[in-house]
Amino acid sequence: MSTVADILTAVGYNLNRTIDANSEPTETECIKWIDQTVDWIVQTCAELGSEIGRTTGTITTMKTTITAATQASPCQITAASHGLATANTDVVTIAGIVGMTEHNNVDVTATVVDDDNFTTGVDASSYTAYSSGGYVYTATYDDLASDFYAPVVLVDEDSISFSGWIEQSTERTPLHLTTEKKKLEFTPGQIDEPSEFFLDGSNNMVFLQTPDAAYTIKIPYYQKQSITATTDTVPFLGIFDSLIVESVTNKYLYRSREDMGVEWNWFSFIRERATRILKLRKKTAVRIL
Repeated sequence: MSTVADILTAVGYNLNRTIDANSEPTETECIKWIDQTVDWIVQTCAELGSEIGRTTGTITTMKTTITAATQASPCQITAASHGLATANTDVVTIAGIVGMTEHNNVDVTATVVDDDNFTTGVDASSYTAYSSGGYVYTATYDDLASDFYAPVVLVDEDSISFSGWIEQSTERTPLHLTTEKKKLEFTPGQIDEPSEFFLDGSNNMVFLQTPDAAYTIKIPYYQKQSITATTDTVPFLGIFDSLIVESVTNKYLYRSREDMGVEWNWFSFIRERATRILKLRKKTAVRIL
């Protein structure tokens, strides 16, 4: 795969100059144009549903055993090696507690105390004393939030769309993308094998049914790229390298014109050329006889 440095060298050939910190255009300007080009290509890939530009992320759901819960404000839960984020933003569902049943089947925001304890933000001073048992399940997952651009929608042999799957030992169970509005149909704390999920405003994954076990979940998605340095690898396995070089060259040649039409023509050029390349990938004219 090519690096940003390789792209800059090719742009330099087109412009008959070396691209560096003191050149015109500067290395910094060219890297910004490369980043913009890559962003538009990712958008085009997502709109066309291409296999190019997407990746498959892995999410592991959580089910941890509770061994104690305090009658305090806030209530502190003990669950050895709970695995919650130290950022104190995990939304969890508690269920199956004997004794302190007031805490069952409700969603709470966990504030991590240490690796084995967290507080729920709930005043449990008047709750029934904890007796035994119970589990804590994570309800919201931020594993893909940093670079999730758009979900992939696939279609099975029955023309039913899905956007991920649960890895089972002998099969894969499909997961369906929905909207946050659908959550109104589910009671809080509903725990089951998930079948639907939505993406919240922070790109966190939220399952309509809180996962009832530790599942390995695969989610294909289009990944937001960030090009900032000459050592960065240009995505797409070199398929769009020529387009990126030509895009940056054109940006340089027309950069001095203060005309929004020129800017839109540049974006249109990238999308049109990317679309042509992606459509060529889908042609099936070659046959093996």
